[in-house]
Amino acid sequence: MRRALRNDFLDELAGVPLFAGLGRRDLQRVAATVDLVDVEAGTDLVRQGDTGHDLYVVVGGSATVVVDGRPAAMLARGDTFGETGVFAGARHPATVVAADALRLAVLGRRAVLGLVQAVPQVAPHLLRGMATRLGATRPRTGELDLAAPPPPSLRR
Repeated sequence: MRRALRNDFLDELAGVPLFAGLGRRDLQRVAATVDLVDVEAGTDLVRQGDTGHDLYVVVGGSATVVVDGRPAAMLARGDTFGETGVFAGARHPATVVAADALRLAVLGRRAVLGLVQAVPQVAPHLLRGMATRLGATRPRTGELDLAAPPPPSLRR
């Protein structure tokens, strides 16, 4: 019975884009570092402004991203959040609320950094997800667009 549950867990992880393409041995490494958590609809998973320490991967269900009290995006299977706290020690830029019953894979900062070293194939997936979200939020937040020409005051 225990082996069947473990195989189901590995299959569930293998179906998440962050871990897609990993071999069984690497999936076992991931499974050893991940806590699977089931959350009820309406639960605040992280709150805007709080310091983050964990990386969250949506394994099932969906969540709403809320910025300054307004819905900004939806997260679904395979989406991640919490990277700013894990990698930069920054505060959460948004509140994330379970939109329905939700299953999360949760990794603490040490686990994430250890996983990236032990299973380097995970890093490009994490970076792609962060870059995509950054690109999607930049126009709304008014952050500096480094690809745009500098303002006249900074031109030489």
